[in-house]
Amino acid sequence: MAMANVTINGITFYNGSGYENPYYLTDHSLYSVPEAQFYDYLQREGTTVKNYWTGQEYRCFFRRNKDTNQTNDNVSLFYPVGNGIRPGSIITHYGKAYLILNQESLENRVYHRSDGLNADVLLTTYDETSTNEISVPCFAYDLTGTVPDKSDIMSVIGGNVELMTGDNEESRKLKVNQEFNAMGSWHSIVSVNFKSGICRIEASIIQGSSHNPVFALKVDAEGTYLQGSTVKLRAEPTIDEKPVGNPTIIWSSLNPEIAEVTDDGTVSFIETGTCGIKCYWKEHNVTTTVYFEVIAEPTAPEYICEISGSDTIRSGKSSVYTAIFYQNDGVTEDSSITPLWSLEVPNEIKNMVTMSKQIGNTVTISISNGSAALGHSFGLNLTDSTGQYHSIKTIKITSLF
Repeated sequence: MAMANVTINGITFYNGSGYENPYYLTDHSLYSVPEAQFYDYLQREGTTVKNYWTGQEYRCFFRRNKDTNQTNDNVSLFYPVGNGIRPGSIITHYGKAYLILNQESLENRVYHRSDGLNADVLLTTYDETSTNEISVPCFAYDLTGTVPDKSDIMSVIGGNVELMTGDNEESRKLKVNQEFNAMGSWHSIVSVNFKSGICRIEASIIQGSSHNPVFALKVDAEGTYLQGSTVKLRAEPTIDEKPVGNPTIIWSSLNPEIAEVTDDGTVSFIETGTCGIKCYWKEHNVTTTVYFEVIAEPTAPEYICEISGSDTIRSGKSSVYTAIFYQNDGVTEDSSITPLWSLEVPNEIKNMVTMSKQIGNTVTISISNGSAALGHSFGLNLTDSTGQYHSIKTIKITSLF
């Protein structure tokens, strides 16, 4: 009898007739008690968790540890073998992050069990070498030795704290002496160690520190932009005036009908009007907004000129041509402009057409006597020193008769 295949997390199970649960049969078509019981639970009580770094989803079910009268929020979870969860993974569920501490290898090929610790401390430090921020969620043990050091003048809080996070690309960037603010105090990293997928960090409280970093966000923008144009805005986040190279920036438009913005800060100016683009720095909840006006592209002024004179010149004769320039209204003549004349003559008659006697706004064009030029045409160009005006007149050479 044909069996319908069911694939979960890359593992294929087979469904034969007479079995309500499609996961009761192994790939050898034999009944498997652990497999059947596990997937019963997964179907009935399963939920989805996500990888903190990649967003990849995993299917599992929880069993909460007994943590009465403890500050730790610990969980146990069960998940199929090979689904991607491992010691050092950080998963998120209902807004909380959990560090996977271990992985029990049970005597079956069906599932694993792991303990998860609530990684509710976000260790964020600035690396001056790379100008990047390093930010990793951690589980923190209770502080030790945090007793006030009293004297007649003052008392200070001292002590150490141990933190754990996953062994990953971000935690590998942590270095001794880097400073971070967490749990109400400034700390300095004393040591960083890696073992079995776990990164262990020891930090010491910086006594008497009153450092209050200044987070600033700047966006350069013009006051006006042309309708139909685009521009890519650039965010410049800083910590204590030092640049940050890896911020999470979220762009949004206050009026998308006038200007739209993409995830990378590229703004398209659609309609005329005033608008603002908001820039949000997610890690430190810093926002800045730039405002501008979108204007229609100005209409280019019309520069009109004409060449007055005959469209023909007889062979062996001359003709006078006059330049007429108009102001932007296209009606009023402008006598202040000096004309610049030039010729466009075919090579075969180039020596027979000459330009002479340029006086004021007039120029004289002469044609040598001879039949070789008859029937040919040439162009008389008119412009000015700015190149704003331009006109051309086609002139044909005719016979004397």
